[in-house]
Amino acid sequence: MKSNQELYNERLTRFKKAIALEKPDKTPMQFNGDAFCANHMGVKLSEIAVNTELCITTIINSVNELGDIDVVDYGATYAPAVGMYNLSNTKVPGRQLPEDSLWQVDETGTMTEEDYDTILDKGFEAFFNDFTANRLNIDFQEMEEQMGKAAEAPKRYAEAGYVNSSTIAPGGEVDYLSGGRTMAKFARDLYRMPDKVYAALDIIHEYNINSLKQQLKNGNAVTGMIAAGRGACDFYSPKIWERVIWKYYKNLADLLIENGVTVQWHMDGNYERGLSYFRDFEKGTCLFCPDGQTDIYKVKEVLGDISCIRGDVPAPLLVLGTPEDVHNYASRLIRDMGPGFVMGVACCTPPNAKVENVKAMIAAASGK
Repeated sequence: MKSNQELYNERLTRFKKAIALEKPDKTPMQFNGDAFCANHMGVKLSEIAVNTELCITTIINSVNELGDIDVVDYGATYAPAVGMYNLSNTKVPGRQLPEDSLWQVDETGTMTEEDYDTILDKGFEAFFNDFTANRLNIDFQEMEEQMGKAAEAPKRYAEAGYVNSSTIAPGGEVDYLSGGRTMAKFARDLYRMPDKVYAALDIIHEYNINSLKQQLKNGNAVTGMIAAGRGACDFYSPKIWERVIWKYYKNLADLLIENGVTVQWHMDGNYERGLSYFRDFEKGTCLFCPDGQTDIYKVKEVLGDISCIRGDVPAPLLVLGTPEDVHNYASRLIRDMGPGFVMGVACCTPPNAKVENVKAMIAAASGK
């Protein structure tokens, strides 16, 4: 029987081979789904939402039972802080929501037009610290304690034999502003006062670059996640998308690659119009993860020769389909994507996914 250290080394090698577009011994399985794991293990969402140590333990117990998983994406969730990166509060199960409800970002447009001037005058860090302290309902003592425990996630997963990915990540420049202002008001701001918005975004980007540099100093990350919930091409005209999204994506990705860290593109929304931009990076440096809205076959067509692709089992299929449906879909992806492919869910495993369906996806990756 292999030790957990041997399993970890084997799984890391398998994952890295797929990223390098080489052929591993089997298709790597990258799993994410904190709320699913809680339901799978009979743990209340209200408990894991505010207890990162329990969250990690619950995920490990779940993946142990599911079997044949190589990589756990993300480390742990502290739900009250989720909305902070959208300058918004979070409704938390057991507090503002029923115990078994999923946490929700409460986007109410707390940021004002005048706040742009504050960012320009004082910088984003000073603005962000004041905003979160005085306008968001966050228990900072609790958050500091829980985020400290969350930092132990990579070590905990490695000790259990699993690779932990996406352990570092900058915020999304547009997410701060479009969350704080609401998407509708942010879109209006882009047309009414573009120079001020662009200047604020540049300042936020500098903050994100410095944050990412600090995260890179803190440990050896396997992948660094770049994502923006409002980053998809469909939100903007091509010219504006280049200015408010791609400009920053490119800089962040270059920084990760320069430091030997694989870029994990977590692509929420439809990026089909902008896929060619992602050819700007060397072969084997990126893992592209569409969420089902970007056609994975178009991703393969445009990027398949230079980028590893993770796909892309749809959340509705895991909830409403049968194990046979899931296995057939996942097996077809493995056949069609070829080398440079990692099995995974489109975005995140839904809390109400059927366990037998998740196991069918994992079995397809294992060739069973």
